[in-house]
Amino acid sequence: MRDIATQGIFVADSLFDNLPTSAVICHNSTGVLPISPEPEWVRWGLVAEGQRLWTNYFGTSFTALLMCLMSGFNIARFGEVLYHNGYAKDAETARVRYSATAFAVADWLRFPLDDVNGRSRQTINKVRAMHTFARRRSRRLFQPEEGVALSQYDMAEVLLAFSGICLQAMKEDFNTHISGAELEPMVHMWRLIGYHLGIQDRFNVCASVERMNSCLQEFNTFCEQRAATARPYTNKLRSMALEGFGTFTGIGSVLLGSMTFDLNYKTDVLQNKSLGERPKIRGLTRASSAGLKRASSVASLVLSSKIGGDVLKQVIYSASDIRNDDRPKFTRYQKSLVLLSEGLDYYVWSPPSSVPFLTMAGFCGIFVGTMLFRHVL
Repeated sequence: MRDIATQGIFVADSLFDNLPTSAVICHNSTGVLPISPEPEWVRWGLVAEGQRLWTNYFGTSFTALLMCLMSGFNIARFGEVLYHNGYAKDAETARVRYSATAFAVADWLRFPLDDVNGRSRQTINKVRAMHTFARRRSRRLFQPEEGVALSQYDMAEVLLAFSGICLQAMKEDFNTHISGAELEPMVHMWRLIGYHLGIQDRFNVCASVERMNSCLQEFNTFCEQRAATARPYTNKLRSMALEGFGTFTGIGSVLLGSMTFDLNYKTDVLQNKSLGERPKIRGLTRASSAGLKRASSVASLVLSSKIGGDVLKQVIYSASDIRNDDRPKFTRYQKSLVLLSEGLDYYVWSPPSSVPFLTMAGFCGIFVGTMLFRHVL
């Protein structure tokens, strides 16, 4: 990563940066955004196999990516851009924007990447345009010697999170065995996506499995330093994301936060210090604290299981389809999920939760809420 940082931190996206703001702010709704030519190194058979494999590990990979996001807020440059562009404004804004990222990734796994006019490639182009717009909004964040916002280095680091860091977390946290034969297509898929997101070949961390592992090893070396130099609003970014996701899913921010914390502290990837000290929940009794720990462990296992992964995949796929088709958003059902999440946050994990049956009621609520959301979508 050091060679990428020394040069890539001053390089942006030459193809999109020359476009007028009117073009990038529409995120390709006008159809005027350029498309990079296909790279000579692409192997479409490997790309399709990579999509199949990532889809097969859907639940585990998306749970691992949630961990990566929570720890990624510690990266000063990453946090600066997110905060400046309003990601910590409120829980609803955080939920909408991070959900859009999840929908985009789901599209990249579902639809052919060799179809320039298909949904997958169109989504990549929209994300690239959004990066360009965010870069323009953030142009005064850094001093000239600090490089540009959303530089090649920054985008390479994010690409590493979606590939190498995610893969290592899947292995260390969820005991997911991924063979060398599987790694090559999984990494190659992200190499192509990174290329079409504007990452130049010389800065692409997924150029090969060996290069990705080398960058990952160097990235891990500086995890503690990133935590020590995190910006003051890191916790605000994290809490808004947890509140937004917790409310939207019906799980509640308390359980989701506990689950994320426990997972991050298990893995060597994040160096056991990426979230600081365990957050204190006011009024939490010893019994309810123990119940919360057990619940977060069970929730993690459910999300990373085959059945849990299939449910999560179906929810995200369906939500993405609704978003793309402009169909009704079923707001009254989403309000039910809000009520469910609030019930879990304030009644299940509050002091009276020392009564065991309330913890069981929380599990039932999570199950019913998930099934309801899946059925509605």
